[in-house]
Amino acid sequence: MATRLLIFIFLIVLISSFTRNSNSGVTDRNENVNEVVHAIFEANSLEFISKLELLKSLLKENNFDSISLNKMKSVFLECRNFYKINELFSTHFFPTSDLNCNGPVISEVEYEDEPKQMIVKPTGLQVIEVNLYSNHVAENSNEIIKQISHLIDIYSSLTNAFHSKKVNEKDFIEASRTEIDRHFSLGIANFDTPICRNSFEEIKQSLTSLGILMRLIYSDKPSVEIEKIKNQLNDIIEYLNKFKFIEDIDLLFCLSKQYVPLSIAISDYFYQLPKTEYTQSTALRPDQQSIFDKRGFNAFFYNPRGENKNYSVEVAELGKLLFFDPILSLNNKRACASCHRADMAFTDQLPTSAGFHAGKSVSRNAPTILNVALQRNYFWDNRSTDLEDQVGQVIFNSNEMKSSYDLIIEKLNSSAEYKSIFKKSFAETEDTVINKFSISNAIAEYERKLIAMNSKFDKNVRGELNDFTADEKLGFQIFMTKGNCASCHYLPMFSGLVPPNYTKSEFENIGTTKTADFLKPVLDSDSGRGARYRTSIYVGSFKTPTLRNVAMTFPYMHNGAFKTLEQVVDFYNEGGGAGLGLDVPNQTLNATKLNLTALEKSALISFLFTLTDTLGMTDRPNRLPLFPKNSVLNTRVVGGEY
Repeated sequence: MATRLLIFIFLIVLISSFTRNSNSGVTDRNENVNEVVHAIFEANSLEFISKLELLKSLLKENNFDSISLNKMKSVFLECRNFYKINELFSTHFFPTSDLNCNGPVISEVEYEDEPKQMIVKPTGLQVIEVNLYSNHVAENSNEIIKQISHLIDIYSSLTNAFHSKKVNEKDFIEASRTEIDRHFSLGIANFDTPICRNSFEEIKQSLTSLGILMRLIYSDKPSVEIEKIKNQLNDIIEYLNKFKFIEDIDLLFCLSKQYVPLSIAISDYFYQLPKTEYTQSTALRPDQQSIFDKRGFNAFFYNPRGENKNYSVEVAELGKLLFFDPILSLNNKRACASCHRADMAFTDQLPTSAGFHAGKSVSRNAPTILNVALQRNYFWDNRSTDLEDQVGQVIFNSNEMKSSYDLIIEKLNSSAEYKSIFKKSFAETEDTVINKFSISNAIAEYERKLIAMNSKFDKNVRGELNDFTADEKLGFQIFMTKGNCASCHYLPMFSGLVPPNYTKSEFENIGTTKTADFLKPVLDSDSGRGARYRTSIYVGSFKTPTLRNVAMTFPYMHNGAFKTLEQVVDFYNEGGGAGLGLDVPNQTLNATKLNLTALEKSALISFLFTLTDTLGMTDRPNRLPLFPKNSVLNTRVVGGEY
């Protein structure tokens, strides 16, 4: 309440000032944006740092009775509120510094592929929160004070650097759109306030401040589009202010009827602004309507060529042929589709996939390739960072294809039909001949077309349908709140692709067990990412997979240990491996039991079924290209023999 009052009084002064300015003539829009943004940012920065200093002084008093602790927590929440109001600008202009202010409490490794790796400890508000809301505040007080001092230094430098930034209208609208995406993907899941659960209040504070900014900047006869944004902002603020806790909100309604219309209004205005040179810093397309827009993501964002290259339909069709053609394997019997069967949502529904040698299996479960283009990293252990390289990794693997590009190129060149298809598909490009690049690009292009964002959930959140059952609605509420699912499986991909820029995929250590026997649990021995990077903090961590089509992609986990969604939910309900009593160093999953009821578990699973999307599941080649001089090759089976 005190925070709101301070902001209100300060902004009344600002409004009076800018009203006087407007009477002497309408200033240039960009100048107005710059002045308003700087005034508000600096005022909130002063308050933020002032509250941090107050918190530090309270800690130094060494009084940790309940009244004093409550006072400290109250001041901390005020700090967070002031920080959150400025966040749209701090993250837009200084993403690295901002991450040091409010990043997750997870150690990172710099120079992962280098011999001299450096572990970077987390800093900032979330580290302070963990210590302040623990049962050991007195013992942790020096660490909290140290974190506060460090945070003051970072934010003071950030504020000083902001002085030199010229903020134009496009910056303001783009930053606003990104911040709203952040609120309704991470914020509603309490991602950066996992203990104090202050995100809901922060969202309301931030949106209220944004509404005032809009009124200040567009005080002179705003356009119809700006009025629409203002009205949508007012609607959503009015709606949110009816509730005290995020758990009380109908989250599906909030996203469909509040967030999506606001996002569309801002996006429509952003796209009308004068076109300037645009640097793609997010996987979202500049013309996206919302994070749930089925065409809103740029499938070429992670293209290793660094281009928004859009190959022809023929290239994707060639890639589909290659994907289903066992010609890629040494024995001409295994295809990409052997482990990624279209009719099984591009998995094989085996605990771990069949290997190259008969009767042998590979060590891990085959994930779906639906939406695979919208991932920053590939394989469970992060050993590849682009689709083209991922193709090669499978081809070379002695347990999968056991082949080579040279051998594949030699075989493909013996087919006049394949040579003709390559030439036509890559016409007017450098890849008209059959080579490793055209092969990998074609398969990657086919995979980039498999963007599946048209499930029952998507249609309901976009307002195209309104047929969620009561169970499904409750399940979504549990997913976003009590179940903590959305703090790792982020909207809208329900994977580890991190909002709001979607430039990073996360890896988690959840303490996966060897089997679903939770009475006698045994920790799985696979080191995951730790084996790849030889770093202790990564041992046992794996890429967070998508939950889209999860009803069809059983069995679950990297080792296929859990046959049913019921077993998966039970595992998380127990707090993962550590919650089951296992020694799991560096478990990133909260080991506290969720205490879901039987009804809540059932509803959660009902919701997960709404993420099913059958894109591409019946679309496979009728036949494969012929080899006139090789009758053996002409017996190849579409999709492989095993």
